[in-house]
Amino acid sequence: MPLPNQPPPPPPATERIYKPSSWDPRLEVQRRERSELLKKIIDSYDHAQKRLAMATTFKEEIFVGAGLSFGLLDPTTNIIYNTLSASDLCADEIKAVQHRDIAERSLDGLVAFLVSFFRYLAEWEAVRYLLHADTDLVYAMRLIVHDRCLSFFNINSDTSRSVVRTALMCAARASKHMNPQHLVSTWLSPIRPLEEAVHAIQNDINSFTSVFDPRHHARKRPRMSVQPLDFAWKRAFELPQLPSSVVPYRPYQSMKFALLQRIHAFYLKALALLPVTELRSCYHHSMLKAGHCYGPFDPVANIIINTIWYNSVSPPTKKLKLDMISTNSLLRIEARSFYGLVSFLCASGKKLYEAMRFLLISDCTLGDMNFSNPLVDFGDQNKICNSFRVAGVAAWHPDPVAQAEFISSCKYPFSSPRINAPLDSADVDHITRKMFHGLPALGSSLRRQSVPMPKLCRRVEYKIDQWMHEYTRISKKVKAALASYREPLYLHVICGVNNNVSGPEYCMDGHKPVYIYQHTHVNFLASRRDGHPELFFAELSNDEAEDGGGKVLCCPVSFPQPRQEEIRCLYCDYEGTKIVHPAMEEFPFKGRDLEFQKMVCGIDPYEDEPCPDVSQFYTNCTIIRTSSRALDCVGHLGEDDWIYTDFDDDSDEEDDSDDYSCESE
Repeated sequence: MPLPNQPPPPPPATERIYKPSSWDPRLEVQRRERSELLKKIIDSYDHAQKRLAMATTFKEEIFVGAGLSFGLLDPTTNIIYNTLSASDLCADEIKAVQHRDIAERSLDGLVAFLVSFFRYLAEWEAVRYLLHADTDLVYAMRLIVHDRCLSFFNINSDTSRSVVRTALMCAARASKHMNPQHLVSTWLSPIRPLEEAVHAIQNDINSFTSVFDPRHHARKRPRMSVQPLDFAWKRAFELPQLPSSVVPYRPYQSMKFALLQRIHAFYLKALALLPVTELRSCYHHSMLKAGHCYGPFDPVANIIINTIWYNSVSPPTKKLKLDMISTNSLLRIEARSFYGLVSFLCASGKKLYEAMRFLLISDCTLGDMNFSNPLVDFGDQNKICNSFRVAGVAAWHPDPVAQAEFISSCKYPFSSPRINAPLDSADVDHITRKMFHGLPALGSSLRRQSVPMPKLCRRVEYKIDQWMHEYTRISKKVKAALASYREPLYLHVICGVNNNVSGPEYCMDGHKPVYIYQHTHVNFLASRRDGHPELFFAELSNDEAEDGGGKVLCCPVSFPQPRQEEIRCLYCDYEGTKIVHPAMEEFPFKGRDLEFQKMVCGIDPYEDEPCPDVSQFYTNCTIIRTSSRALDCVGHLGEDDWIYTDFDDDSDEEDDSDDYSCESE
């Protein structure tokens, strides 16, 4: 993929510049692996039925309606647990059961759980993890956590508890359980200790029902019992290494998405640390164009230093003061940074998987001294400079050579600057004097050149006006949400917008779009009086008639932490916007729970039942495919770039041509 304006010469054979690509196994391979998984599930049922035959409360109809193989224990124990714990369900629920192959239903439930819990996990990928885990759901979760390097993952955190509850509901509904809510409450109830249930199943299966009898617990002396999720996770880590049922594979796509999610967190922190005046007037453009997260320091410091440097050597020609960062442009610089990081490491001799694994473990810090340090391993300053040039080419930097010379020659009083507090203008001046003094001259493409400004055609003018109208609308609504907050807040910058929430719904009104969305999800940074910027989430109405007067869901959210899972939203996952959502369940934003449950049942959010004549809009497959286009975009964005472009004021008013050759990169 060439750089804009002037493609660089072909790189030497030893240089590997990585670009967006995708890969899925062939359909026959996917079918074969699913068939192998189904056979393993059937084996679990053979073992479970032998044990259930000894239970006096066993009923065949309950077994068919509730005896599914997913849960927090091993597959055989899950089947027994789910069957016996449903023995108190009413006859009407039992009669409503659809008699379908229960092993196939369990497979659907297992896959639904994993793809609902883990963002951007394909169904075929979930099948492979389940095969590798011998159909043990929690062990499969452990394998995914390991592959994504989520070393700070906490199964009992607010985030994980909420997502587990949603994933269990999705699994229950996808597998046609006769009472999904009963299954979820049975597994997650803190007054039903799993260790006692396991002991009963293994030793005296007929004593199992007493575990769920409140009188049983009232008679016992109170003691501290392990929470269900903690018990399940501990069990998974105590298991020996299971034999692999498939050839181990390298989950490049999942690793890439995990890295992009992590890189987004670095940019949010960098935005919070930059001074608000400079951020709104010039740094928003410099960051989106050349504020990459690779360099000799930690990613946040690299973003800030690369942004300040590029602004100092090539300040924007168009004066534009904005309190909102383009979401698409932010996603693009994050994707470019990812390809720059990977290409830098591969230039040092690492294989692709090794490079991605290093980035996940080191949190994208190339100079992390706790690991094999690529910056030290080179041993040659020229090789380091050349590798940063390769990174710049892969990352679409405006001048890879100039940037490589800059970041490979950086000197500073402290060897690895960690910028932990918000900067002010004086701090920026200090960094500029200390870091940029005596560095190499600018690259040729960064020098001022007398080039003709592009003509402004009507199509481009319309697109720019459209973007500015949307910017004004969002900014106005966010400020209205801030004004209604319980204490005074001061906007720093809007850093993520998804207009396509709660929809699409077909609209017959000729004055509105054919398809409409009811809400917008927004992330923005705001500070309390004399405080540091904090990250906030808001759910806004798209109804212009409300004009900010309606009830708005607005709350602070934690900055995403590396190596941890995050709360999911169906709509934001689909658009790939990486909006950070609140973890606490008292904030019921659109796209959190019910929409995922409907999705795994083949129902779109705005429907009550499947529509066989219309293709399902939201599926796990379409979420991955559609979001990939946003997450993996490294090229020109149209109006998001045109707003920064200086146009010739003498444009021909009559020129109605759609031809537009200007590249704003």
